[in-house]
Amino acid sequence: MRKNDHRISKRILLLVETSRGFGRRVIEGITRFALERGDWTIFLEDRGLLEKEPYWLRKNGV
Repeated sequence: MRKNDHRISKRILLLVETSRGFGRRVIEGITRFALERGDWTIFLEDRGLLEKEPYWLRKNGV
C-alpha cells in the first residue's frame, strides 16, 4: 500500500441463521472469499432460525 493509499475495508451485513448446516456453509464460503481478498471486515453473530433481527440493527435503522 502506498503512503497516501488509505483503503477502507468493505463491510457487508448478512443475517444468516447458523443453527443449521446450510447457514454455516454459507458463512464458511463468505469467510473463504473474504480471506482471499484480504480487505474485508467480518463480524459474526450466531443466529437461530426463529430469532428476530438484532436490537442494534433495529435501533440504528439499518
